[in-house]
Amino acid sequence: MKKLIIAFVLGLLGQAQAQTFPVQNLVVNGTFTATGKVGLANLSAQASNTIIANIAASSSSPTAIAVPSCSASSSALQWQTGIGFSCGSFVSTTGSTFTGPTGVAYSNATFTINDTSGTNQANLVFQDAGTTEWSINNTSTGNAFNINRYVSGSYVDSPIDVSNSTGVVSFVDGISNSPISGSTGSFTTLSASSSFTAPGLVTTSDLASMTGNTLLGNALNTTAGPTAVGVPPCGAGGALLWNAGTGFSCATGYYSSTTPPNQPATGFFYTSAGGRMNRFNDRLFLGTATQYDGNQTPSTGDWSRTAFPVTGGQGAYEYLVSNATNAVGAPFGQSGGTFYSRTSDGSGGGTQASIGVSAFTVNDNSTGGGAASWAFYATTVRTATSTGSNTNGMEIDVANLGATVAQYPNAMYSYGLSDGIGVNAGGELQNDPSVTMGTNSAGITISQNDATGHAKWDKGIIFQSTAIAGADGTGGNHTGTAIAMAPGHEIVYYNNSNAVTGGFWSSATTVGGTLSQEQYVQLSNFGTIFTDGNDLTQFRVNNQTTNAANYLEVDAANTGSAPVLSVQGTDTNASMTIQGRGTGGVQIKGQTAGVSVPASYVGEVICAQVTNGGSPTGCATNSNTPVTLSSGVAATITSITLTPGDWDIWGNFVSLAAGTTTTSAVQCAFSTTAATFPSTPNQGGFALIWTSTPAGGANILPCGTMPVHVSSNTTYYLIGQAQFSVSTMSGYGYIGARRRD
Repeated sequence: MKKLIIAFVLGLLGQAQAQTFPVQNLVVNGTFTATGKVGLANLSAQASNTIIANIAASSSSPTAIAVPSCSASSSALQWQTGIGFSCGSFVSTTGSTFTGPTGVAYSNATFTINDTSGTNQANLVFQDAGTTEWSINNTSTGNAFNINRYVSGSYVDSPIDVSNSTGVVSFVDGISNSPISGSTGSFTTLSASSSFTAPGLVTTSDLASMTGNTLLGNALNTTAGPTAVGVPPCGAGGALLWNAGTGFSCATGYYSSTTPPNQPATGFFYTSAGGRMNRFNDRLFLGTATQYDGNQTPSTGDWSRTAFPVTGGQGAYEYLVSNATNAVGAPFGQSGGTFYSRTSDGSGGGTQASIGVSAFTVNDNSTGGGAASWAFYATTVRTATSTGSNTNGMEIDVANLGATVAQYPNAMYSYGLSDGIGVNAGGELQNDPSVTMGTNSAGITISQNDATGHAKWDKGIIFQSTAIAGADGTGGNHTGTAIAMAPGHEIVYYNNSNAVTGGFWSSATTVGGTLSQEQYVQLSNFGTIFTDGNDLTQFRVNNQTTNAANYLEVDAANTGSAPVLSVQGTDTNASMTIQGRGTGGVQIKGQTAGVSVPASYVGEVICAQVTNGGSPTGCATNSNTPVTLSSGVAATITSITLTPGDWDIWGNFVSLAAGTTTTSAVQCAFSTTAATFPSTPNQGGFALIWTSTPAGGANILPCGTMPVHVSSNTTYYLIGQAQFSVSTMSGYGYIGARRRD
């Protein structure tokens, strides 16, 4: 029975595999297999932004797993066991900077930098704290591979350059210290495509064998590779000549090192008389000067190249040697060259001049900017570490073993004179009347030949204390003429615009004058003294004041005005003292032109007057109306105002009575208070008379003279008063003051 049931079920299953049967609420207790049969439409709905997954570390039924939003350019999904997806921060691979260690780990790992344009570069840049130090790049155009060097972020050069087409490696900055390859740095074949440099490394053993009596050289007139050049044996008395284009040849008439030149004297000077002339037509270098190569810009030379170095390592004065026709460097001894002569050896039997050294140049360049010309030029250098004695640009010594021959500005070149330096205008051209010569710029200049402005002279001209005859360096009356000039010669000063600002000169031309007519300025221990030829003082300015604050000033004046001698200085107010010597005084001559003394000057007069009618003039105040008087009452007649200074005041008072008026007393005075009498005696400026004047009579009373000192502007009044009766009375008068100081 069981077998029948099993057979029936199996039959049904066989039919189910080929047919579709709808099943409701199908529960599978074992396993369920429907490979490829469950479509998306058969899945039940799931929450948004979820996936079906197993986040466990082991096999498990899948569940819905949420997927977080992670769409930013610097974000990406991360998967973690037991959690699922999360959003992490990452760096974009486009134009990004990695701030942490980054590596590529893979079998046959490859890191490719591609210049997609095909015309630019593929670069790998190395920086230090943001500053580029090195870079590696491939230039797409030529496919050259370069290692580039930067300093402070700026490109300097490419020390290593590899050509893609040839594979040649170029070391721009060179290779040092270690061999290029191998343990010894040797090469089977080493070739240089352009140039080869190995200073001091190629020895004679490295050279190929050469033919006898040859040397390597280029005898062509153009740049070319060296070839073997034959050297002929010239023998004793012969010398080698170099001929451009052919090389060496022999010349005769020269001396060898074993037979130095020693030509006996003929006893004659001129060739017409039998003298022998030795001629060197090109250039002659002697001593250490032979170390120069003779080029305008020398590459070799002796110690003179570095005696005064400049930027670049060459000497500042080596052109004096390299451009010289005859250059002598002293390898021994003190002198590079000595020239001497004497008049007795002259060919003219002692009638010709004797010249130890002569030189002349002609500046005749008429095109371009032109060059400078020096008949004589010398330079000496004192180094910073020198412990030697003097350093002199030039020293000229003259020894006169005979009598002294005087020389004067208007009597030059006296027979038998002995001069240290004669600076003369004209030279040899003075004897040629066809030559018109102009005025030279200067006889002697002391200047600064230094572009930096550092080189200066501590003093311009120095006369040794005992070098001038008559002077022994002690001063006093021991004088000697250091500089002699003729009348009209000036010492002139100029400003920065080359305009004359002042100078000193003499116009004295007296011939045969006495010593008292000579004029001198002497700087003494007491001050500046003006003396005559007898050393007698005519005027002196003392220097005995330790800290002078005030001084005298003399101002000239135009026509019609007076010169001024005044006190100047730092004090606001300063007086001037003029005094005589001993019991002597000071005499001041007054002016006789008949003009008034100006205000504030000694002798100035200030006055005021009242008259009885008329038209008074000449005073600061002028009135013709008398003042009415009251008997026994002080009245102001007129007044003056005095400025600061010392003054003398004087004046008078006139009482004018009516026809029947009688007068018993009259008085007057000078007062600083209006209508008020001062106390007597008022320094002499007070007067009083008692009188019995007939009716209608007038009284004229001098009021005295009164000295006053005024420190500020002060008014002085003429005060008048009369005792009278019967009728009326009036008064008038004059008050004046003269400045004494």
